[in-house]
Amino acid sequence: MDIEQYRRLNSDETIAITNHAIMRFRERGITLDDIELAINKGRIIEEYPTDKPFPSCLISAQISRGKFLHVVVSTDDEFLYIITSYWPDAEKWTDDFSKRKVNDL
Repeated sequence: MDIEQYRRLNSDETIAITNHAIMRFRERGITLDDIELAINKGRIIEEYPTDKPFPSCLISAQISRGKFLHVVVSTDDEFLYIITSYWPDAEKWTDDFSKRKVNDL
């Protein structure tokens, strides 16, 4: 997957988000502007090629000083589907929030 594919579709007219996801974003204090900024500034850090109905990926971006956002997206080349978005937990991710920490249990 190419980040440019997602950036091309990153507009209010082509973004699709379920009502459930919108409710979760409100609970987490995430706005559509945050999500759009993350897609425009971010990079793909994980890919999920077997996801259905379309392959998806995890985008990570620093949207303000010291504040990172993760967005899981997919596309059918017509719409950009926002699956989820969250503020990554520093205990579960490396300092730049690009790799999951390995649990040494």
